[in-house]
Amino acid sequence: MAEADALTDDEILRFADSGLCSAPTVELSAELGEKLERALSRTALPLMLTAAQVGEQLGVSAREIRRMNLQGDLPEPLKMGHKKVRWRRDELVAWIDAGCPDRDAWLRHAGRAAQKSGRP
Repeated sequence: MAEADALTDDEILRFADSGLCSAPTVELSAELGEKLERALSRTALPLMLTAAQVGEQLGVSAREIRRMNLQGDLPEPLKMGHKKVRWRRDELVAWIDAGCPDRDAWLRHAGRAAQKSGRP
C-alpha cells in the first residue's frame, strides 16, 4: 500500500469502533471511505478476496469477517468449494459506497441497481 493511501491507526480504530457494518445507516467519512475504496480497488489485490484479505483492508481480523458473514453483515461470498469462500472485490467496493448495509438491504439495493441498468 502506498504511504499516502495507508490508513492511520486512528482511522482504523475509528472504523472498527464505528459499528459500520452492523448498522446500515452509519456512513464513513468521505476521506476514510475514499481511502478504503482505493485500498480495495488496487490492481495488486486479486479479484476474489479471502476473509483475511477483506479483514486486512477493513482493519479487522479474518475471524471478525467470518463472524460478520455469519450474521449477514457482509455481502454474500461466493462458495469456491466445501469450505472456501471468496468475496468479489468490486462488490465490496460498491457495498462500501452504499454505506455497508446488512445483507438483506444490500440485496435489495443491488436488485434496484440491476433493474435500473437493465441487467437480469
